[in-house]
Amino acid sequence: MMRPDVERIRDVSYREGGSRARLDIYRRKDVDLRDAPVLVQVHGGAWTIGDKREQGLLLMNRMAARGWICVAMNYRLAPKHPFPAQIEDVKTAVRWIRASASHYGFDPARIGLWGASAGGHLAALAATSGPGIFENDGSEHAAWSSEVRAVVDGYGPVDFLQLDAHRDPSDPPSDDPESVTLPPGTRAADADSFESRLIGGPIGRHPDRVAAANPLSYTRPAVPPVLILHGTSDTTVPAIVP
Repeated sequence: MMRPDVERIRDVSYREGGSRARLDIYRRKDVDLRDAPVLVQVHGGAWTIGDKREQGLLLMNRMAARGWICVAMNYRLAPKHPFPAQIEDVKTAVRWIRASASHYGFDPARIGLWGASAGGHLAALAATSGPGIFENDGSEHAAWSSEVRAVVDGYGPVDFLQLDAHRDPSDPPSDDPESVTLPPGTRAADADSFESRLIGGPIGRHPDRVAAANPLSYTRPAVPPVLILHGTSDTTVPAIVP
């Protein structure tokens, strides 16, 4: 999927750690980029799987060809690393981008996030929670801000406790059209749901952890613009429709 006019700088470390602490940079070849706007791709995968090499490649190549610099990042995965490890990594990556602006040509004042599903949740949470939260990770770039200018959230959950209330109870599992009973782990309240695995226990028993993980918990006048793209027929992450 790589365009001939775009280069990819692979596996740059944005904090100490292994492959989950690395990112890839996409930018125009043979162009002296300075103060280029930055798009950070946060991959999806229910917070438990996924990799920076697998998602958003067409988007990042197209944006890079137009003069943006795109950054695809890995982050620590649940359940081995429960919340808030994931959002700490997203914010650490943003701070690393600011600290490395002069080396790679980033504009530290124009950083935006894009993610889908779990990546959308983390992108939205990074924007709504703002600076000073989820930043106690000991990063050498802790003096830099983790604020972003804008976010595009593709069908990421914004309130875990509302998901089941907005789910159509008649939705059958996709592989069993005759069934009207959702399998274990499908509902957010299930002990083995992805949401419960993220926070380290059933969401109904850990209201404080859930509140901390919900982007809606941090709504405030200073939140950057957030565009949410979500299909109303989504049966995996139900859209919360007022």
